[in-house]
Amino acid sequence: MQLGPDALGKDLVDAACLDGAEAAGTAPCDPGPARWHLPSPEPAGRIDWAAPDTYTFQVTSMCGQRAFLGTFEIDVAGGEVTALEPLGDRFGESTMSEAVVESAMTLEDIVEEANRGGVARRVALDAEGTPRYVSIGRDPAQSDSTSCYFIHEFIPHTTNE
Repeated sequence: MQLGPDALGKDLVDAACLDGAEAAGTAPCDPGPARWHLPSPEPAGRIDWAAPDTYTFQVTSMCGQRAFLGTFEIDVAGGEVTALEPLGDRFGESTMSEAVVESAMTLEDIVEEANRGGVARRVALDAEGTPRYVSIGRDPAQSDSTSCYFIHEFIPHTTNE
């Protein structure tokens, strides 16, 4: 399949996971219907994104040699992780290790990592400028020196939620 330039910056979704579809609500659809965000041209310079005070996001951290690998739903308030829930079957019935909890990242942390100078990166932003995919490092196949994040869902919260 070939996708034209109009597809850049958009999500590829699993239609069976959309609201009301046959697989919606099943475990494979826990991270939401988006399966990939097609990178748009990388923003020049720093990623200029300001996080709201409170938000929830779902992220798959898929590269690197570290504890924070897998798919998670993360609640953030005041720049700090306030809740972390593993999604999918990476952890099975067991509980997460303390190392995973301690290494959980906010979206601000991911943006800060991408904004550090001197590293190769690939970034996809949605129409509002929110990061949807970030890879850091020259070669994702060399997992010890690379970080990759796919942000499935981003939900900003108002102060009265």
